Amino acid sequence: MKKIVFTLLLLIIFFQIVLAQSLGEDREKIKALQAIENAEKQIEEMKKLGFGVKYANDTLNEAKLLFERGDYLAAESVANYVEFIKQTAMKVYEMIDKVENELYDARSRGINVSVPMEIFNQGIKMFEIEDYKEAEKLITEAEEKLEEIEAEQAFSQTIEKSKEYELVPMIKENWHIILFSIIFLSSFGYFVYKRLEIRAIKNKTKTLEREKEALEKMMKDVQRMYFVERKMEKKEYTRAIERCGRRLVEVKKNLEVLRQKVKSKL
Repeated sequence: MKKIVFTLLLLIIFFQIVLAQSLGEDREKIKALQAIENAEKQIEEMKKLGFGVKYANDTLNEAKLLFERGDYLAAESVANYVEFIKQTAMKVYEMIDKVENELYDARSRGINVSVPMEIFNQGIKMFEIEDYKEAEKLITEAEEKLEEIEAEQAFSQTIEKSKEYELVPMIKENWHIILFSIIFLSSFGYFVYKRLEIRAIKNKTKTLEREKEALEKMMKDVQRMYFVERKMEKKEYTRAIERCGRRLVEVKKNLEVLRQKVKSKL
């Protein structure tokens, strides 16, 4: 009788363990499926906005492949990266919209915007091929060039108006006050510019830090699946690690550059 009771207890414990593992796997499967569905939704939204989706689709397909192999944790991690791709694309898209309006406004005021427009168009091309980092760099460069041209034209117009209204004698008489005002305004403007520049760099740093965390988590998941759980083939593991590793090195390098910039400007 004792043997029967003991056997029954062992069977109950065994079935509880099996049930717990099954439930855990089901939860992982559901979360992975939700992440894939969300990734598909993000890609559809990108399509509606006219964004390129090749990179996002490749990432989604990789997540689906992992899901089919039963590697639900990795599938969830890779699928979640699609949303990060979309957020990056949205950020650059908003920059494009802003700078484009500035260019057209400047041109309507008679400013020659051929140089910044050419840089801007190069940025558009980079955006279309989903090279968002280069696109952001070029769009920012176009905006800075436009600001430089506008400042030069504003200065030229000021000189012309001073001649028109015969302000030269007044300038000669009050040159010391004008000089002091220019120095003061230049110093104040430089301070404001530096603060804005530092804020922009910090915003870029935060974006890269989020991407760095996502990449590091993805690499840990891949390593765990390959070395611990043995759910990933060597070829697939190598490809995933190389892909994440290259981008992670690039992100860390860019973060270091941005941090040095902030230190040098403080």
